[in-house]
Amino acid sequence: AARRQGQQDGPRRRAAHVEGRALPARGVRVARVRAARAARDGRDAGADGKNVANYAFCEGGNSAFPHCDMSKPLEERLGLLVDGMSLREKVGLLAPNATYGNICETHTNPVARLGVDSLHYLVEANTNIASRCLGPDRCATTFVGPLGVAANFNRSSYFAKGDIMSTEGRAFRNLGGVRSSGAPNLIGLTAYGPNINIVRDPRFGRISELASEDPFLSGIMGHDMVSGMQVEDQDGRPRLLAFLKHFTAYSVEAGRGSDNHDISTYDLFDTYLRQFEIAARAKPAGAMCSYNGVNGRPACANSFLLNDIFRKRFGLPNGIVSSDCSAISNLRNAPIHAQNDLAAVVYAFRNGTDLEMGSSLYGNADDGLEFAVKNGQISEADITTSVKRLMRAQMRAGIFDKLGSSEHDELGIEALNSTASQQTSYDIGLQAPVLLRNDVISSNSRQQVLPLSSAKGSKIAVFGSFAESLAAIYSDYAMNADPCINSGNFPTYRAGCVVSVLDGLRSRSGQADVQYSSSPTSLVLSATQRDANRSEAQVPGSPVEEFIPQSESLAPGWELRSSAGIRFADGTGEQTADVVVVVVGAGYDQERETLDRKSTDLDPAQTAVLSSALALGKPTVVILVNGGALSLDELGPKRRSGPPLAVVEAFSPNRNGALPLADLLFGAANRWGKLPYTIYPRQFQYDVAMDDFAMSKGVGRTYRYYHGEVLWPFGHGLSYTEFELSGCDCGDLGSDGEATLSCTVVNAGEEAGDEVLQIYHRLSSGVRDALRDTDQPAPIRALVAFERVRILPGEKATVAFRISREDFSIVDARSGDRFVPAGAHVIEAALGTRGGSADPAAATCQFQHS
Repeated sequence: AARRQGQQDGPRRRAAHVEGRALPARGVRVARVRAARAARDGRDAGADGKNVANYAFCEGGNSAFPHCDMSKPLEERLGLLVDGMSLREKVGLLAPNATYGNICETHTNPVARLGVDSLHYLVEANTNIASRCLGPDRCATTFVGPLGVAANFNRSSYFAKGDIMSTEGRAFRNLGGVRSSGAPNLIGLTAYGPNINIVRDPRFGRISELASEDPFLSGIMGHDMVSGMQVEDQDGRPRLLAFLKHFTAYSVEAGRGSDNHDISTYDLFDTYLRQFEIAARAKPAGAMCSYNGVNGRPACANSFLLNDIFRKRFGLPNGIVSSDCSAISNLRNAPIHAQNDLAAVVYAFRNGTDLEMGSSLYGNADDGLEFAVKNGQISEADITTSVKRLMRAQMRAGIFDKLGSSEHDELGIEALNSTASQQTSYDIGLQAPVLLRNDVISSNSRQQVLPLSSAKGSKIAVFGSFAESLAAIYSDYAMNADPCINSGNFPTYRAGCVVSVLDGLRSRSGQADVQYSSSPTSLVLSATQRDANRSEAQVPGSPVEEFIPQSESLAPGWELRSSAGIRFADGTGEQTADVVVVVVGAGYDQERETLDRKSTDLDPAQTAVLSSALALGKPTVVILVNGGALSLDELGPKRRSGPPLAVVEAFSPNRNGALPLADLLFGAANRWGKLPYTIYPRQFQYDVAMDDFAMSKGVGRTYRYYHGEVLWPFGHGLSYTEFELSGCDCGDLGSDGEATLSCTVVNAGEEAGDEVLQIYHRLSSGVRDALRDTDQPAPIRALVAFERVRILPGEKATVAFRISREDFSIVDARSGDRFVPAGAHVIEAALGTRGGSADPAAATCQFQHS
């Protein structure tokens, strides 16, 4: 209902993320904004309002500039601002200047005579707004990692995340906020996120930043987040300016900046562009082009991608393209080997990149853009076009308007980490973890391993260093604005500030006795030195204690020593536990930006902990904390021996996500998520090459093309209750090629819970065979719609979907255009609790297209 209301109200809908009290009058709130900024600067607030917020370019005496006249149309004001600039002034707005700050974060040159200050562009906005706190508990709201948000399968969640981020981003700007890296990195209105690259290979180092392996789900999440980030005021000003990233086919860290990937037309449009196409319908301000090359042309010097696709095909003629950090200087390397800096500048600019980040080639006086214009290699008119793209976006957002003219200017300190925002973050966290498996404890009982008991006398033994690790639970870039973290290559954490998985369990355990040890045996592995042989799974700064069987040979620098193990309050050891919880995963030193994982396996040390915990023979809960999926075949559905198991995929809980996770584990909530990617068996990593971007080659990639067995399929996720699909009304195919599908879901269990109804399209075997004869690929099936519903025991919910002609379409392998093949098409309605994309009892409707 919230999602539908958001759609009805449109992008102008206001969301007051405040403390549940009435908003003061606009004039009072604007005065507070000015006073707060003035106090921060150590001076009294001026009556003329000058310098009361970051980037208020038409305050005070600047209001007399013609381009500050708000009665004029925007395009006229834009011309008044830009057309009178010199070539050097215009170039200065496209290039970072190290004088004003870190060039990777891009601080452009000011145009002081027109009241334009140096603009700081790079504000990360994938999991939170990367700003320093402005006071106790007045920080950016941090959400669970993007994988967990995607696992919500809930468009209301996606919009709400963007809405809160834009509310806080605008408040930080109003209050003179600075990025977490400090002054002079002022928070402006450009926000880089969401990151919607595809989860192509589980070994990719930046998967914790991504949404899904599915282009449709990734695109919908991107679209709805952008819609929330760019909510407009009464006059159409967006709160923030959203930049999608990374455009496109960024999926390998090794060799980035000089890597190139040969991608077929079909795969490019079907997998690597589709999510951006969907997200672009929300009209983002721009995109960050990626490091990699596509078919011999670097993404940041690729006119086909940047001009033909992003600007023309996606309908974004004013879409800004900024490079990733140092991507322009990287053009000196493979695959094009620009012969000098000037050649790199010309390649990048003429092929569509407006704004340089991370290198300063555009602004070089001797061989930059200015020289290229004078040398006849670039026209000044093209420079003006790029500058107008940048300034048009800033002007639309209101930095050239009088402060107080927009309702966005009213957002102040009460908008930061508000009670409402915290609750929304918690609710999204409840819908993030995925219950992969939950065995019945005995054949004589219906009791399952989960939920855990919080009753007096219950004893819970917790093992694995990831249970208490703080670094391990963070997704990449989530730490940018976290007040609990001192950032660095290996960040340090404030004790008691981040909620670890163990903290979460203990906070929700009631009268149960929860005890922890890194290992369930008396033998632990200890690092006597830190060298190249140390286990990659160990997070620097955390205790290095993991069980290794005595029979296993030890690498140099490791030794076995004794450990007391667990002792419960009654003096007994782990052998008396009612249930065992093991927390394992892949941490920041295994997967992150610049570092791909070497394997999808759990590292040997954690594998030994898991094995020894299972050897106790107790009902066991395994919690997985990771970005890319882990191959734990021994925990999969084929396991029939050993103790009863529950397996939970927790992704990256980040700062507070362990609290909703614990509520799910103890049964205080039943709102589990669904898998946004396939969890493959161990063999998959040997069947596909990391640098092969073909989707259907060999065993294939993702649920849309993979032909092998899986551990858990895309869209899967269990519940504490049982859901049934009582039937679907297929409807008729209209003359417009569209149909209405209506399905009813029944809660046949004893607990209230959430289910996700998933709608897939697949071609009939006859159509598929006909296409195969023409070398036309097609997915096995593809998600085209979904809806999360919450249903009380014994009740039902009916959901209607409009299946559009686009939903029946596939990509033409030659042109990249979408078309609807003639013949029979099948629409499947599947339930997440029955396997999602692999639901064996999915309801089907068949439609005939001519």
